[in-house]
Amino acid sequence: MNEDDRTLLVTVAPVVASAIQSARAYARAGAARARAEAAESRLVAARAMLESARQCGRNGEQHDLERHLDRLERLLATVQREPAHAHAAQTVKLPDQRAVAYPG
Repeated sequence: MNEDDRTLLVTVAPVVASAIQSARAYARAGAARARAEAAESRLVAARAMLESARQCGRNGEQHDLERHLDRLERLLATVQREPAHAHAAQTVKLPDQRAVAYPG
C-alpha cells in the first residue's frame, strides 16, 4: 500500500464509519417511533376500557364491569417491560477519529 492509498483510506474511513452509525441511529429511531405509536394506541384503548368500566360501575352492571376489567387486564398484560438500559446495550461506540497530518 503506497502513501496515497493510505491517505485515501485514512480520509474515507471516518466517513464510512459515520454513515454506518447514522444508518443504525435511523433504524433505532424508527423502532422507537413504532414502539411509541403502539404504546399510545394501547393507552387510548385502556382509557376507553376504564371509562366503560366506570360507567358500568355507576349503572350497577356488575357482569359488564368485570368484562371491561378483564379486557383491561389482558391489555396491560401485553405490555412488555424493558429495563431502562436495554437500548444502551445496542449502541455502538466507534473509535475517535485520528488526526491526519498532511505534508505541507
